[in-house]
Amino acid sequence: TEWPGLGKIFADRRPQLDSDTVVAFGQAGIFSMATSGRKLRKLVSWQDTSNVFPGDDKRFAFGQFFDLRVRDGVVVFANRGHVFSVPLAGGAVTPIAGSQSAGNSPPDPYCCTFSEPSIKNGTVFLRGKSGGFSSAMESVNSDGSADFEFVATPDTHPPNTPSGHQFDDTTFSSPVIDQAFVFGGGSA
Repeated sequence: TEWPGLGKIFADRRPQLDSDTVVAFGQAGIFSMATSGRKLRKLVSWQDTSNVFPGDDKRFAFGQFFDLRVRDGVVVFANRGHVFSVPLAGGAVTPIAGSQSAGNSPPDPYCCTFSEPSIKNGTVFLRGKSGGFSSAMESVNSDGSADFEFVATPDTHPPNTPSGHQFDDTTFSSPVIDQAFVFGGGSA
């Protein structure tokens, strides 16, 4: 799909709808458009920067605006192992989880690569991962206050499984927050 002003640069994947606004992302960034109009709004692009990225390159990674979710007027997305929020109407991009979260428990020891954010009522549900394969399902406030809680870790006993079973932390996936926290995970 070509959006006005973006031509073939924009490759939409899994567009999201919140109220009357469509949000989609492509290699150039994240954009929104009211369903009743044709005015495109840039929410964040690969030319924007964030001081939470380690090293000298503070730009968002080109072509890596994945794991986007929108609800309640807030867009959450992952880029370069960090999770951010931005108002659907546009505005400041807020870092939620990433390298700035190191040294706190939670999210340590499942820090500091974050992905797959989902949002509802100011709570973000996401996957946190350490440098290896070990991961956990975590929740955090969307305002950047870094108030993390573990939802499931490798030490969590999965419901309705035999005694002694625990989650296999390499299989955590697809976190969604709605009436409850929902995610995929295997146990052993």
